[in-house]
Amino acid sequence: MKEQLQKGLSPCIGFCSTTYGDDYCRGCYRSFHEVIGWTSLTVAEKLNYFEKVSFLSQQLLEDKVDIFDQALFDAGCKRYSIPNYPHLSPYYHLVLLMQKGYSRLINEEMGLRLINKEKKWVDLYKWVDQQLFKLIQSD
Repeated sequence: MKEQLQKGLSPCIGFCSTTYGDDYCRGCYRSFHEVIGWTSLTVAEKLNYFEKVSFLSQQLLEDKVDIFDQALFDAGCKRYSIPNYPHLSPYYHLVLLMQKGYSRLINEEMGLRLINKEKKWVDLYKWVDQQLFKLIQSD
């Protein structure tokens, strides 16, 4: 990942709310200053951002989603062009998958299941998105 960061890897998903005056982006959860200054941040600072969002994603999702088959999940991420960052939590990759709008396509064939069977993936993503946004702002 360090090499990808040196080449300009960005967490931008094309839904930047800082252009509308938000202090934190609703799409990637970066602060306004991180968005504006991303290209001038060091690789360590960029890596810190990814690791922070990865950690928070895991904290929020590990008791809600069972990743029962990592190989199926990895294949599903690849099918939907979700990059594989091996040192980041698979829950971070799940957030990326949901951010891209694939919540309705997530099922057990992707090696995932909701621990609470009464919930829906779309609702889980709305909740995770809100929680990540709050946690990032309070950091």
